[in-house]
Amino acid sequence: MAYTDVGIQVSWALKDVLTDISSVQLPGAQDADHLVVFDRTPRLVVGDDVVFFLRSIPDGHQTAVLGLDEGTYRVRLGDDGALRVSGVEADDTPVSEFEDELLAEWMTDDEDQH
Repeated sequence: MAYTDVGIQVSWALKDVLTDISSVQLPGAQDADHLVVFDRTPRLVVGDDVVFFLRSIPDGHQTAVLGLDEGTYRVRLGDDGALRVSGVEADDTPVSEFEDELLAEWMTDDEDQH
């Protein structure tokens, strides 16, 4: 399978486990003669603002997007001037609400593990 390492800059992390990463690995690649595309791979452009749900790849040296396009949320400036998130579980949701929902879910998951 062909992969591409995509450079990222982490500006906020729900769990501080992966804050020091500088790239994520996505399926697909391109060279001078070939383009390999996989369904569900997020299509990214330099400068995109996104929220990723990440996981470490078992070899321990790479990080991947959990669920590919399902683990990728687009961030944009809304008409009201607020940052908004869109993706599988969010439809033009203000970032503050999205963060609150994530924190509540994370706290519930963390309590369930104990």
